[in-house]
Amino acid sequence: CSSDDGTDTACLNLAELIIFLFVVAIHAAIIQGGVDRLSRAIRIVGPLQAACIFALFLWAVSSVNLGHILRETKTFEDRTTEPQSLTFMRAVTAAVSGWSTMCLNIADLSRYARSQRAQALGQCIGFPLTNTLVPAVGMLAAGAAKVLYCTADPLDDFCQHDLWDLVSLVG
Repeated sequence: CSSDDGTDTACLNLAELIIFLFVVAIHAAIIQGGVDRLSRAIRIVGPLQAACIFALFLWAVSSVNLGHILRETKTFEDRTTEPQSLTFMRAVTAAVSGWSTMCLNIADLSRYARSQRAQALGQCIGFPLTNTLVPAVGMLAAGAAKVLYCTADPLDDFCQHDLWDLVSLVG
């Protein structure tokens, strides 16, 4: 959406609003159930999330040649008008913001570990492994989607905006 002065403003269509409210309702139901419901949700969602990430990885590497995916994800640098150092700093900030919140919450989540040894293994193996693999799979999937669904037309609005917006894709 754009306002009258040409600046972008936040707007939602009805489908996006419904999806947003649905996600908020799920979060509210889990929080209202207390620690026990949160613990059960973690046990259900964790393996489901791992399976979905693995399926996304398989889809990406089976749909498009890996070399083509990597070439396509690198072309962002050619299309931006900002200095490469600023692009790099934005990428670092995005990467750090993804795992920094989890680092701050490790103490809260450690109470669900079965033992202190399990907690240490989770922090030493599970946390770095997850925070390395998930962004890599995201990059591969984004590159594969771009190769499969986008045209070379710079006016292709779907590839410029909606391809990277999950709410717009689902809506």
